[in-house]
Amino acid sequence: MRYIYTIVMTFCTFVVCQSQTYGLQQLEASFLQNNYALLAQKFEIGRAEAEIVQEKLWPNPTLAISEVNLWANGTTETLPRLFGSYGRGQQVSVELEQLIETAGKRSKRVAIKQIEHRSSVYAFEELVRELKKELRQ
Repeated sequence: MRYIYTIVMTFCTFVVCQSQTYGLQQLEASFLQNNYALLAQKFEIGRAEAEIVQEKLWPNPTLAISEVNLWANGTTETLPRLFGSYGRGQQVSVELEQLIETAGKRSKRVAIKQIEHRSSVYAFEELVRELKKELRQ
């Protein structure tokens, strides 16, 4: 009987020690930290910031190598040499392409992305206010 009494008392003590009281500020902090809607909206703000940085950069040039023929056969035409005595029967085609924008298109796209970022920040702030209001009610 003593063993059962000791086990029950230990369990009750453990349960009582685990219960805590939370204040409104602690509850709000935990709610804001663990709310999935808020976390998702924070990622949208981060995505918008990344898009602004991406729009500020120049697009990468495109390099294309095609029509590579490294071996000469009897029916190939004679071409000018590429390197030293190499390249009389070989063919290589290389293209380099870079997009150049005019009339401030890039700066206009950056401005649009900045407006979208501000819109994401405002939506996040509105969501936080609404959720805090619902939590307090």
